[in-house]
Amino acid sequence: MPAVVDAAGPYTVNVVAYAPSVSSSVGCHATGVNDAISTVWSSGMRYVSSFGSGARYIALSGAFVPGNGQLYVCCDVGAGAGVNGLLW
Repeated sequence: MPAVVDAAGPYTVNVVAYAPSVSSSVGCHATGVNDAISTVWSSGMRYVSSFGSGARYIALSGAFVPGNGQLYVCCDVGAGAGVNGLLW
């Protein structure tokens, strides 16, 4: 998913996820790229730390967006799980 950014700099993206069980989990990473898409800065893959019926948050830090760059969030979503939103 593309995430719109107005200014260059480091970004922390918080993913709001629904992960009811170990077999229905969510893992995501945030990646910033330069305008030539030749250099990337990534948060690394992170997964929900607990499971249940309520919202779970995944904090993704480490993505840097240079001037004229872009920010993307990519998630692996297990069957029965979901992504409810992004905050950045």
